Amino acid sequence: MTSMKARHFAPVAPLHVLPAGPYATPHDCADALTDALRGVERGGYDELICAWLVQRLDVSTLRVIVSLIERVREAAIRQAVEDQLVRDPHPQPKHRHAGREGAPIPRQNNHPGYYGPPGNAGPGF
Repeated sequence: MTSMKARHFAPVAPLHVLPAGPYATPHDCADALTDALRGVERGGYDELICAWLVQRLDVSTLRVIVSLIERVREAAIRQAVEDQLVRDPHPQPKHRHAGREGAPIPRQNNHPGYYGPPGNAGPGF
């Protein structure tokens, strides 16, 4: 039996009307909420509240909560990427070579007169 993924349970976009989605059992709702909270460390009381939410709230309200959690996750990822670009606007790949930490891998030219496929006139052209 497959579990309900958050993205299949609720739209991951701003909601302006009651969210629709596939038929969902309480088990599907619990799976979707658990999937939305993936990577989040939860304690016993957290689990108790999650179970309470699934038991007490209607499916449409749970879809809104799952959608909000998924959108928060996307916003955090976007912010982390933007922060990384601000710190290093032109990231360079780090080349590793055995025995020399951070040294670039030397490029070997096994065919000294070869400049690539036909149509390539040579270096600088």
